[in-house]
Amino acid sequence: MRAAADRPHDDGRALVDGPEDAGLVERQRNPDHRRAYALEATDAGRKWLAGKHSALMAAQDELLSVLGDEERPSSPCYSGS
Repeated sequence: MRAAADRPHDDGRALVDGPEDAGLVERQRNPDHRRAYALEATDAGRKWLAGKHSALMAAQDELLSVLGDEERPSSPCYSGS
């Protein structure tokens, strides 16, 4: 956390530039805070993410396969669905 706190503010902006330039997200002004933005997925971004879901779940299942059933996390995000 310390390293993240020491990074310049531009790092957050740089993280968003790629997906924004690719049309996957849009920055929306936050009316309650003049310097803050909210990120909203575009239709293309939602489609891209949906296409990655199966691959992410397969990778997660592979990583967790070394654990027994009783050791696997019980959270729905680990269900592989």
